[in-house]
Amino acid sequence: MRDIAKLKPEHMENNVAFNVKYVPNANDTREQAVDTVFSYVKAYCELGGMQLQFNMIDSETLKDAMAHPENYQNLIVRISGYNARFVELSRDLQVELIERSQFNA
Repeated sequence: MRDIAKLKPEHMENNVAFNVKYVPNANDTREQAVDTVFSYVKAYCELGGMQLQFNMIDSETLKDAMAHPENYQNLIVRISGYNARFVELSRDLQVELIERSQFNA
């Protein structure tokens, strides 16, 4: 986090978007999850960072969304600069997002 926060956006061709994967523990309360994200954002901004993108879903949920799209009509994912409903993406792109989330686990 410190290394990314040190980067100067004026020297970056496409800005500095810091991607962070955070999947709350199943035992965490909503307040604990919010506190963790808040602390992360606060620390990053205090270090001089400018832009964070949180990914807060695990690959098992994405796999279930592929198998049961009717249950995930409002599942929004971030894809290289835009947001989309997961269930409306092509199967190939869904698989790619799942592979990405597994790699970052």
